[in-house]
Amino acid sequence: MILRGLFREGRVNTALNLFSELEALGTSPNEYTYTTVLDGMCKNGRLEEAVNLVESMKERIAPDLSMYTALLNGFFRNGKLEEAQRLFADLRTKGLEPDVVAYTSMAQGLIGNKMLLDARRLVTEMEEKGCQLNAQFYNVLIQGFLEAKDIENGLLFLNKMRKEGFVPRDSLVSLLCRTLSGDELRCWLDSDKA
Repeated sequence: MILRGLFREGRVNTALNLFSELEALGTSPNEYTYTTVLDGMCKNGRLEEAVNLVESMKERIAPDLSMYTALLNGFFRNGKLEEAQRLFADLRTKGLEPDVVAYTSMAQGLIGNKMLLDARRLVTEMEEKGCQLNAQFYNVLIQGFLEAKDIENGLLFLNKMRKEGFVPRDSLVSLLCRTLSGDELRCWLDSDKA
């Protein structure tokens, strides 16, 4: 999509002008277009404008989970931890149930703010809500634990990940090899065979 490419290239004003022109021509943006614009604005440091867009779009279209997830990522990316936590907590009051993508964004933001215990609590919440963890969520979680030198939890979730049939991404395997000593790595590999 043209808008996504413009945002990726940092041509935010051009993207927003195109978006405005499309609206002026009577083209009604759909959920995907709004999510693209919100994501692009957040990734380019235009968080306040993204928040205003969500408020103004409510007259035309109800913001969906992907839009709020883009905003959630934007809050974390711009150091707005409390706003991100508030938004995530308010999703259900907006009639939206977080999915694995929203949970992954939340976990990534919490881990980035050294809030590993809160990220771990998300796993419990997901399990209670029947939201299945996926490979991306596990990779984010395990990487966070390993980078924080919490080897025990990193290996715990790595074992769970593998039992569920997911494969860690290459960068996670590399991190695991750099984090564990040779003996620890052999011990973990041997325990996996048992």
